[in-house]
Amino acid sequence: MRRIYILLCLALLAGCASKESKIPGTWTFGNTPVELTKDHKFTMSMQTPMGAQKMEGTWELKGDVVRVTPTTFAGKPVAELEAEAKKMSGQIPNSEKVLAAIHDMVKPDDFTLSDDGKTLTMKNPKQGQPSTLTKKE
Repeated sequence: MRRIYILLCLALLAGCASKESKIPGTWTFGNTPVELTKDHKFTMSMQTPMGAQKMEGTWELKGDVVRVTPTTFAGKPVAELEAEAKKMSGQIPNSEKVLAAIHDMVKPDDFTLSDDGKTLTMKNPKQGQPSTLTKKE
């Protein structure tokens, strides 16, 4: 009985390891390249009204869900960006919309990993945004 339990645990661990090995690499999110690294970090550069900006963060795998969590945007920690936006609240037109957009941009996103490891599909896509990352070969 103990031997069966050990074999089952090893099989489960092997399945998790094989899924995780599919994630590191270069992906595309629309026209935006996203780099997911073996050390569970990610980077992406995107075009904004302020020009090209870099976002960095971490990723984790739970089952077949990859959670991507931004930690910096344009070289600033996410918490600092949100605090600055709150300070400006009421000082600029549509400040509530600006604050909501910043919060939405830097919140964690969950993606479902396809069985073949070639796509990550966003669980709750934002309106007007691509919802799938495709792995570059």
